[in-house]
Amino acid sequence: METMHLEANTMDFEDGEVALAFILKNLNIDSELPDVIFLDIDMPVMDGFQFMKEFSKIEESAK
Repeated sequence: METMHLEANTMDFEDGEVALAFILKNLNIDSELPDVIFLDIDMPVMDGFQFMKEFSKIEESAK
């Protein structure tokens, strides 16, 4: 069995609003943007559903 050693850089945010602000701030810096986003649906301030709604707007405008 072969083992893969992958470099992982993780970030966590207290709520969706803070995460969204980070993404907007770093929109033009690919190395700062996440490859994968895991969401807690029950986050305070901005929940996971609200985050995805706003994130999809950013994603559409970035195309």
